[in-house]
Amino acid sequence: MVTGIGIFLLPSSKLPIVWPKNNVLINIGEGWSLWGSLWAELGVMVMLAMEWERRWEKRMKQGKGNYFGAAAMMMVFGLMAALAVYRLAKMGWPKLDGMSSWTIAVETLKRSPWWGVGAGNMTEAFYAYRPVGINMTKNWATVFKQSGMGWTHWWTELGLGALAGGWLLLAGWLKARKDKGKWLGAGVTLAIVMLLPPETMIVWAAVWILTGLAGENETVEGGWKLKAGEREIEVWPIVIIVIAVAGLAVAGWGGYWWGRNLLGEMAVRRAMLAAEKNDGARTYEEEQRAIAMNPLMGEYRRMFSQANLALGQAILSNNEASGEERQKAGIFIQQAVGEGKAAIGLSNKNPAYWQNLAAIYRGIIGMVDGAPDWSYQAYVQAAALDPVNPILKVELGGLLYAAGKYEDADRIFEQAVVAKGDFANAWYNWAYTAKNLGKIEAAVQRLEQAVALVPVSSGDHDKASGELTTWKKELEELLKKQQGAAAAAPEPETLKTPQPLPTVGEEEKVNLPAEELSPPKEASESASP
Repeated sequence: MVTGIGIFLLPSSKLPIVWPKNNVLINIGEGWSLWGSLWAELGVMVMLAMEWERRWEKRMKQGKGNYFGAAAMMMVFGLMAALAVYRLAKMGWPKLDGMSSWTIAVETLKRSPWWGVGAGNMTEAFYAYRPVGINMTKNWATVFKQSGMGWTHWWTELGLGALAGGWLLLAGWLKARKDKGKWLGAGVTLAIVMLLPPETMIVWAAVWILTGLAGENETVEGGWKLKAGEREIEVWPIVIIVIAVAGLAVAGWGGYWWGRNLLGEMAVRRAMLAAEKNDGARTYEEEQRAIAMNPLMGEYRRMFSQANLALGQAILSNNEASGEERQKAGIFIQQAVGEGKAAIGLSNKNPAYWQNLAAIYRGIIGMVDGAPDWSYQAYVQAAALDPVNPILKVELGGLLYAAGKYEDADRIFEQAVVAKGDFANAWYNWAYTAKNLGKIEAAVQRLEQAVALVPVSSGDHDKASGELTTWKKELEELLKKQQGAAAAAPEPETLKTPQPLPTVGEEEKVNLPAEELSPPKEASESASP
């Protein structure tokens, strides 16, 4: 709560707060929250405000207890919820939009209604099933790992079974509550869980358990009890204890891996800082350490593959490199391909890893036989897993363009334009394929569209505008030549309709011997009627 108020009061110029600078452990920006995300913080504050409102109402009716303190706590948590809403609005509500969330959930339902895509596989579902309309939003290049709403997220990952389990959990919670307003509170809570992003549900469950342990949620008389002989045992306290013990066990096991993940992230951070300083050796070493800490993290493998490729290309770009150095460069390239394949092995449905492997193969074209075909195959696989990604299509079209396959490249660039109509680079590349195919008029029209989409203040705008001026001159010259050729051409024959046979009167007929004018006998006999 204190940190949220502090971030709200600090001016934007003072953010982010980074500590320590050389190996960042804490990076506090406008969207930072102690709860993990602002959406989670919003869910917690709303839940706590509702809980203290319930306690305040209960104490007021009973006429005992510190109801002024309960009212104060309710107001404080309500204020913090409003502050979280303000910060989210200021950041632009960074979450997957509702229509895209719904579309992904429905597409998952068609293919795996009961089990979904599997826990933790929301990213793969996002790549495969996101609608093309998302490309026209400001978050078109963002990869979302969570759905925009809790119920669509769990539906996508766990299928209809997760929704059924949620209803059972809600029924148990209702049975465990005693106050008369339980249905209203349950309805509001369910709406929060279903409509807010999924991270709020996890935090909500933790708050729910904690408030239950605080003694404010009594069990219903005669409900949730087991008979053991003549004794009755309350079930709810046992459930709470089991959950607490299981939580401690999970926390202990997860804490070990969380620590390893933290060490891996620290190594990755050091690698990024070394890369900014062009320290390739340090980058290489730190990324190795990151993989050692968490060998199952595909993203580490992807980054390490890029580091190997960069080192190999740097050596080979030196014309004076010795034979030993070139051999070392070959080892780096082999490791780049190997790590790229390893990332795919860890998550073969992640198009980003296939795109990475395609870029590696593309980077070694001219060095290794077969690299163009391998790059093409990897790009095709990536595009199949992420069919509406215009960046992938531009990269694939660029590979075909470089290979001189202009017609195929033209078709792929057109798909990129259809996927995102305001993608300037797609229009620019599509214009160049038309130019190479001799379609100068289409090339000018496409380049005009690209120039209109590029910011005027950028250097690309000046470059494209200069090319457009040149191409327009070429088009004018071509049109003049065509007009000159048309003027020099002979007058085309005038089209005529068939005319009826002429008829004359008796006085106009000419008396001529018909046998002298008839065709030869042989021809007339052999002619078809």
